[in-house]
Amino acid sequence: MKYFSALLLLFGFLFVSGCRNDDKDPYPEVESLPVIFPSIAASKSFYDYNQVRSGANPVFEFTLDPGNQRDIQLASIEVYKTFRRGTSVEPRILYKTVSSFPATLTIPFSEVLQNLTRTVTTNGQTTQVPFQPNFFVQRDEIVFTFEYVLTDGRRIVLTPLDGGKIQGALTNAPYAAVAVIRVP
Repeated sequence: MKYFSALLLLFGFLFVSGCRNDDKDPYPEVESLPVIFPSIAASKSFYDYNQVRSGANPVFEFTLDPGNQRDIQLASIEVYKTFRRGTSVEPRILYKTVSSFPATLTIPFSEVLQNLTRTVTTNGQTTQVPFQPNFFVQRDEIVFTFEYVLTDGRRIVLTPLDGGKIQGALTNAPYAAVAVIRVP
C-alpha cells in the first residue's frame, strides 16, 4: 500500500498541475483619461453676496485645460451648472459646450440665473421655480461640473447623477469649479 500511495503521489506531481503558465483571461484595453482640475482666477473666485442681492452682475472665472497627455481625443467638454445649499442640490443644467482648449470661462451672475430652477413644495405640490437674486444667502454655491465628449462619439460622465442631481466627491473642488456666494 505504501508503494501504491507513493506512485499515486508521484503521478500527481508529474502529470496533474493546478497552475498554468498561460493566462486565458484577456487583458483589458486601457486608455488614459485626463482629469480636469479647473483653474479658478484668484480675483474672480466667488460671487459677491452684496452685488448678487443688489442686482449687480459679479463674475466668476475659471480655465479648463485638459492638456495633451492622454490616449483619448476630446471633441468637447460640456459644462453643467447647478445650485447647492448645504447638502441640498438642485438638478443640473447644461451651461456651455467648449471645444477649443485651454478654455477660459467668465460667467456673469446673470448667466447663472438663466434656466436655473429650484424645487419648491407648496401644499404637497412640488414645482420648479426660477431663481431670483434675493433668494440667495451667504454660503450658497453654484457648482460647475464637466462631461467629456470624445471624437469617436463616446461620452465620459465624471459626476455621478441621482435623479438628475449631482452627487459624489467629484462635485467638490478640485474636480468641480465651485463658486461660493459670500461677502468679500
